[in-house]
Amino acid sequence: MFFHIGLLVSAGLVFAAFEHKTYEAAELLELAPLEEEIEEILDIPVTEQLPPPPPLVEQPFIKEVTDNVEIEEKLKVDFDVVESMPHLPGGNKGGE
Repeated sequence: MFFHIGLLVSAGLVFAAFEHKTYEAAELLELAPLEEEIEEILDIPVTEQLPPPPPLVEQPFIKEVTDNVEIEEKLKVDFDVVESMPHLPGGNKGGE
């Protein structure tokens, strides 16, 4: 019970500390004196950027094969033979 009351009091103090507002005494400052002359705004010319040139595309080399030539492909395939199916540590209790 005392623990809960302590938590409520500490949470209330933290909340009050965050919500407390302070103000600083500041003097009014004149931001722009009227005595200065306003300078003329210079016109900046618009610059145009050209798009980059397209990338050079190289055509792939195509080798022509006559119909009389046989293409041989030798593939070596290894098969693994599984002797028994794997089982879960609990057996087939949950699945079936």
